[in-house]
Amino acid sequence: MTKLIRLPQVLARVPLKTTALYAKIKAKEFPDPVKVGRTSMWLDDEITAWIEKLSAARPTNQPKSS
Repeated sequence: MTKLIRLPQVLARVPLKTTALYAKIKAKEFPDPVKVGRTSMWLDDEITAWIEKLSAARPTNQPKSS
């Protein structure tokens, strides 16, 4: 069973500030929040999947700069 997490927990896991996070949501580049009353919450599994996708897109064998 997946859990819901609040904005501070999301921000602690992703390399984004609040404004950038909501811009990515608007651009459909980040999972949409689930509204619980007036509170926005995110599915923990969706955030984990987004992080894994971001990590998978990162080049792994880049030569180091001198």
